[in-house]
Amino acid sequence: TGRGAIVALDGRSGEILTAVSRPAWDPNSWTIAPDDEGDRWTQSTDRDGWRVAGTDRAAKLRLSRATDVRYPPGSTFKILLGASWLETGHDAAHRILCRGGAPADAKRHLPGCRWHTNHPEPDLREALAASCNAWFGSAGLELGAAVQGLGDAWGMNRGWDLASGLLGRAWPSLPSSAWNEAAEDGTREPWSSTFFRQNPKLVSRAAIGQATVEATPLQVALLASAVANGGELLAPRLVSSLRVAPDPSRPEALGGVWATPDTPAAVRVFSRDTARTLAEGLQLVLEEGTGHKLPRIVRMADGRHALVPRNEVDALDEDAVVLSVAGKSGTADVCDGCGLGPHAWFVAWAPADASPQDAKVVVASVVENGGSGNAAAATMEVLAAALNLQAGRGRDPVPVDLNRTQP
Repeated sequence: TGRGAIVALDGRSGEILTAVSRPAWDPNSWTIAPDDEGDRWTQSTDRDGWRVAGTDRAAKLRLSRATDVRYPPGSTFKILLGASWLETGHDAAHRILCRGGAPADAKRHLPGCRWHTNHPEPDLREALAASCNAWFGSAGLELGAAVQGLGDAWGMNRGWDLASGLLGRAWPSLPSSAWNEAAEDGTREPWSSTFFRQNPKLVSRAAIGQATVEATPLQVALLASAVANGGELLAPRLVSSLRVAPDPSRPEALGGVWATPDTPAAVRVFSRDTARTLAEGLQLVLEEGTGHKLPRIVRMADGRHALVPRNEVDALDEDAVVLSVAGKSGTADVCDGCGLGPHAWFVAWAPADASPQDAKVVVASVVENGGSGNAAAATMEVLAAALNLQAGRGRDPVPVDLNRTQP
C-alpha cells in the first residue's frame, strides 16, 4: 500500500536502530544557502516538499508512523494478554474450547477464530502459535481490570521520552492507548471494574488488539523486547549523543560530544518464568504456527546473516547456523463495511534463545490496509539486516547461492 512503518531495537540497550515511516518527504526540499558573494543568505524556491507535508493531512507526512501514529495492534497485543494471564497466577496449561465462528460463541462473548479446526482446545503456548482469538478473548474476560496494571507498566497509555534529559527537554513519542475512553474534556479515563463487567464483548475484542486498543509500532516492538529481555523493559533511545564538528570546512569530521541523553535503568515488568513461557509460544509461531512458511535466518560461515527459504535450509553447509526466531503476526480490522483492508503486523526478535544479556535485535512493522500476513516478510528482512549491522557485517542480508554452499 506504500503506507506503514518499521522499527528495529537493539535488544540489550533499547537503542532504536531504525525507525522508518512511509510515505516520507524530504525536509531538504526547502533550503537556505549563501549567495554567490557569500555575505547574504537566500531561500530556495523549491518548497514543494514542505508545502505538501504541511497540507496533505491524509498522508501524515510530518508524523513518524513509527513513533507518532497509533494503530489497532491486532494479535500482537496477545503478548501482553499472555503475560497478564501468567502474572495473575493463571496456568499456561489452561485450555479453552475454540469453536471458531463468532455466531457459535455469541453467548460466551468471544471473537471468531478462523483457524479453530487446527487447534480445537489450545493451551497458552499453542494459542500464541495459532493466534487463537477465542483463547485470548476468554482470558481477557476472566482477567478483567487486572490487565490494566501490567499494561501501564509495559508502557501503554503514556509516551516515551526518546532522548531522556537531552538538552534539558523531553522528546516524547505518542502514547499508546488501551482500556480507556474519551472524557468530556478531551482527556481519556481508564475503564472502571464495573465497565469491564458490563461490556464483555468490548473487553474480549480489546483482548485481541481491537476495539479501543491502539499502539504505535514502537510500543509493539517494546512488547516483544520485554519478553526477549527476560521480563525487563528497556526505555527506547533514539539519540546516543550530539557532537560538534571541530572544523566548519570539514563537516564530515565529528568533533567532541556536546550532549548525551540519560540512560534510564531497565524496569522489571514481569518474571523470568513468564518471559520464558511467552518466548516458547512465540518461537512456535515461526516453527509450526502462523509464521511457519517464513524464510529462516541463517548465520553463514563468514558470520553474515542470510534469509533462506525453509525448504532449502537442509542444502546449506554444515557450518551454517539456523537462528531461532520468536515472533507474532497480527491482522487488525480498521472499520466495518468501509472497504478498507485490515492493517498487517509482524513483530519478531532473534536470536530467540539468547540470554537477556546477549546481543539480539527486535523488529516490529505495520503495513496500513496490507491484509493478512503482508508485514512478515519485511520484518524478517530488516531483522537479518540489523543482525548484520550489529555484528559489523554490513546492513543487507546476504544472498545465498545454494550451488556454492552445498556440501
